Amino acid sequence: MKIILGSQSPQRFKLLKTVVNNLTVLPPLSSDEPGFAGLHSISSIEERLQLVVEVKFADVLSQIEASDTPTDDCCILCADTVVVATTSDGQPIVLGKPPENEWQATVREWFTEYYAGTTHQVWSCFKLCFGQQCHQEIVKTELTLREIDAAMLDWYISTGEPVGKAGGYGVQDVAAMFVESMHGSLTNVVGLPMFEVTAALRKLKVVSFRDS
Repeated sequence: MKIILGSQSPQRFKLLKTVVNNLTVLPPLSSDEPGFAGLHSISSIEERLQLVVEVKFADVLSQIEASDTPTDDCCILCADTVVVATTSDGQPIVLGKPPENEWQATVREWFTEYYAGTTHQVWSCFKLCFGQQCHQEIVKTELTLREIDAAMLDWYISTGEPVGKAGGYGVQDVAAMFVESMHGSLTNVVGLPMFEVTAALRKLKVVSFRDS
């Protein structure tokens, strides 16, 4: 059986590799994914996140079919992770990857307005299919970050860690020092909720755990 991870995230690969063998990476080719702009309700953000994962999954599946690989012998996993913060008027807002050209200013704004001394959530949606069986789920983790003064925020930005990361920080790296409390899955914040993914792999009989 081939297990295919439809993602270019090294964090997801590292996490998934802990429970499965014969893992192949096949990232989606298209960058034309639906965005989250203008969405300000929990339900609409959930629906859009699920759609993003569906688009990624369809992309990966089409690549597999084009290679004449039998899909019945493939287990495919696709996922997407977003940060959901709260605006000053109480509406949820999705913070994606900071823009390449203005990431420093964007990350500074996000930490000042949405992170430092406040609570936000990280959502990961994953879709797992083996043969005709599929499982899709959204997992949410709540984090509260400490108050961060301007000097420390400038130092954090100077590390370059926020580049290319959802929400502009990586909890598995330097930003872990800012976390005051967390409720939920740590691996979910890293990019893949491993307890839930492993439960789905077992449900679809892709992996099993037996007494040694």
